Amino acid sequence: MKPLSLLTVFALSLSPALAQFGGDEHNLIQNGKFETANADSRPDFWTLSHPSYLSEQEINVEMMTEGDTSFLRVIKQAATAAEIGSQEIQIPEGTGSLRVAIKMRGKNITRGADFWQLPGLAVTYLFEGSEGGKPGAMDKWPLLPVGDTPTWQEFEAIIPVREGAQRASVGLNSHGWTGQADFTDVVVEVVE
Repeated sequence: MKPLSLLTVFALSLSPALAQFGGDEHNLIQNGKFETANADSRPDFWTLSHPSYLSEQEINVEMMTEGDTSFLRVIKQAATAAEIGSQEIQIPEGTGSLRVAIKMRGKNITRGADFWQLPGLAVTYLFEGSEGGKPGAMDKWPLLPVGDTPTWQEFEAIIPVREGAQRASVGLNSHGWTGQADFTDVVVEVVE
């Protein structure tokens, strides 16, 4: 094989990994478009609940692709408060606010008992020195509306960083709602 051909093969083998980060240099979330998976077919960089636990909670989670869009599909048949998946991020020192955004679509979405019990993102701030790393505060935005949202819609919110928070767990809000929700383009970036 010619040296140039070896270089081309090497570059092509790196391109999927580099594409994952292309244009997202300010995003604190990794694999926010659910494009890459580990050996267990679970999204890279995301911590998902064990499949048997999700099954007990009547939740099905699957990575999917339609055209050029990769996404995570969650089907909830019961109004449980089960954890679906999350990713821990470091909050840069001095951060005052975060922009949290996600693209979602849904089918037959029903709300839980509280207004915030809809598909969306939950940002749980983690504080150093707290017992067992327990969260001190949680923001649950943005949220998908009740009913059907057949096309991708982008939802975003600017949320203040809680004083003293150095890390946050960004999770897919799974409390109370039922239906089918598709998630992609998860973004968390520093505003100020």
